[in-house]
This record gives sequence, structure tokens and C-alpha cells, in this order.
Amino acid sequence: MRYRNMFFFLFVMILSATAVSAGPYAPAADEEGTTAVYKDDPAFGSWASWYENYLPGDAVDMGWQTPLKALGMATGSIYDICSLGRGGSITLTFDSSIPNRDGWDFAVFENAVTDTFLELAYVEVSSDNTNFVRFDCYSLTPLLVNAYGSVDPTNIDGFGGKYKIGYGTPFDLEALSGKTEVTGGDVDINSITHIRIVDVIGDGNEYDDADPAHPIFDPFPTTGSAGFDLDAVGVITSDPTVPWPLQEGSTASGGCFIATAAFGSAMEPHVGILRDFRDKYLVTNVFGRLLVNTYYKLSPPIADHISKHELLRRVVRVGLLPLVGSSYLMLHTKAIERAVILVFLTVGLLLVIVSRIMRRTEVDCG
Repeated sequence: MRYRNMFFFLFVMILSATAVSAGPYAPAADEEGTTAVYKDDPAFGSWASWYENYLPGDAVDMGWQTPLKALGMATGSIYDICSLGRGGSITLTFDSSIPNRDGWDFAVFENAVTDTFLELAYVEVSSDNTNFVRFDCYSLTPLLVNAYGSVDPTNIDGFGGKYKIGYGTPFDLEALSGKTEVTGGDVDINSITHIRIVDVIGDGNEYDDADPAHPIFDPFPTTGSAGFDLDAVGVITSDPTVPWPLQEGSTASGGCFIATAAFGSAMEPHVGILRDFRDKYLVTNVFGRLLVNTYYKLSPPIADHISKHELLRRVVRVGLLPLVGSSYLMLHTKAIERAVILVFLTVGLLLVIVSRIMRRTEVDCG
């Protein structure tokens, strides 16, 4: 009986210690009161379509320096990510600007394999890619966390990476309304065009926004794919007038990767025409969605190769012009039959040209 009472006493003490150690912020993804947003939630209206200024930090191998894997829908795969490295950063762009709606406006996805192995990042937004404003973040983790250690999600708030793989950490642009950058007019939170993710070096030498400030701890020092591992950034909308064209059984979404690589920006008018063609004529039927999903699976490495060779970019730009013209005709005239034929002929010819030039550039580089 004495040992049974002792065991019960120890059990109660453990539960009490756990309750006392829990912080004031939202809990893990599967717990009541969480703010985590699942990757397949229909609230997502669009996803990051391109990137700029990928600046990997220390302790990240080349195989993980894959910024194109941060585009499109969150996959929930621990491998389909872009690692920022220790102190690294990446800036993401979108097909259209992000407004400050009621509630959450976007969510950031990391690849944490558990609820507590959490690698953190600062989240910043801009309306001109020059002036950025950072979300306030808070860390109550009391001690240094080793490379395989744990971070209690109830002790952190305002960081990307609060939740495990497949669950996004949501952000509300309204939280920035009192920031000097916003009140002074440098950042328009009703028209956000860029989101920058910056890895936290969690060795305690960086501090949160509390008063007095607390040192920030997360697993340190990790290697190989050190720092924040970005899966995706999704835009949240509850407005039923905003379409989410790929929600019916699709597995991919994002920008026109190849066209964006060729023209240099997701906001370039030619890219916009192709995007409108996709949304009006492709994702509205089963065959078109299959074609689009296949494109999003195969196009990232091609787009990456194109973006690194100016000659190839020029050739692809020229090759895309008939496709852009055909798409424009389909969007603005009734000459659909001829335009459809021209679209398929153009795509086939372009693929042949690109594949040959890719082989040529690979030989030249080798």
C-alpha cells in the first residue's frame, strides 16, 4: 500500500509539474484551443507563386537549398521543403496582393516531425519589397534547447514553425496596424505583395518582443538542413467571391513556374494572361485539372534550370508568346477552337525546344 501511495503521489506531482510548465499561448495542432490550420483546409485561397532573395545561412547542404519547393500548396512531406540554414531567409511573392481581411490572412508551414521539435522563424511582410514590418514574437522557453530537444508550443507565439508538419501557423495582418512602418505609410497592410521568412538562431542571443525581452531558444545547433525548413505559405480567405480553383480533388496550386522564370516576375502581364487562362479554362474541368496538377509536379526543376540561363530565358519567352496570344484570344474572343489547337501545338513545340536547349546548356556547363 505504501508503494502504491508513493506511485500515486509521484504521478500527481508529474501532472502538476506539466500543468505548471505549460505556457499561456495556443497549444499543439491536435489540442483544443489550437490556432493551427490544416494544409487541406478550403480556407486557403492561393499559395506563394515565386520567390526572391533566397539567402541560405550556415549549416545547410546544397540538396536542401531548393527554394522552388517552397512554392505552391503545402505538401506535408518532410523532404519537400526549402531549408533556410542558420540565420537564412527567403522572400515569397504571390499572384495578387494579400488584403487585410477579418481574421487570419495567411499561414506559414514548416516540416516539424513532432509537436515539440520546433524550428522557428520570424515573419515579415511588405507592400513594395523595400520596406518590411515584422510580426511581434514571444518566447518563454526557459533554457537552451539542444539539437534534438523540445519546445513547448504553449511557450511561443508569433513565430513561423509553431506547429508540426501539415499544419500552418496563421498570421493576422491587423496585428501590425499599430507598427511604425504601417502608421507611417511605409507598409500598406491592405496590399501585401511580399512575405519574408527569416530563420531564428535559437542559441539565446536573439530576443523576443516582450518587455523585458526574453532570449529565444529552439533546437541548436542543427546541421545538414539547419534552421527553418519552409514547406509553403498559403493565403487564407473566407470571402466566397474569391475563387479557389484547384480545390476539387487537386494536389497542387501556385504560380506559372516556367513562365515566371522566363519573364522574371509572377506579376508580369504575360504571366497574368496564362494564369487567367488556367483559372478559366483548365481548372474548371477534370482533364484540365489533371493537366495543371501534372504541370505543377514536373515544372519546378525545369523552371529552376531556365532561371539560371539567360539564353534559355530569352528562348522560352519567345516560345511562350504564341501560347500567351492564344490564351488571350480564348479569354477575349470566341475563336476558341482555333486557339485551342494553337495552344497545344505551341506547348508541344516549346517542350521540344526547351528540352534540347536544356541538354545543350548542361553539356556546356559540364
